[in-house]
Amino acid sequence: MFILEEGSVVVELYSGTSLTLGPGEFFGELAILARGVSRTARVRASTAVRCLAISRHDFDQVLAEHPFIAVAMLPVLARRIAEIEI
Repeated sequence: MFILEEGSVVVELYSGTSLTLGPGEFFGELAILARGVSRTARVRASTAVRCLAISRHDFDQVLAEHPFIAVAMLPVLARRIAEIEI
């Protein structure tokens, strides 16, 4: 999973929809939250970017110590899942 510190990326969903993300937003979360799920999008930098990369192991530890982070992510995840053509 990646958290954007600087710059912006375009997330191109395989359904044909795209969205732009900027600093403070995240992507790649489905890969660590739902093991075995196929890719649902391609992410391309639209400017120079700086990101934090978080491994599945580290993310699991953060959520165990700070479960409110998962709750704060839920509205974003729900919106994104609704945008994916399943």
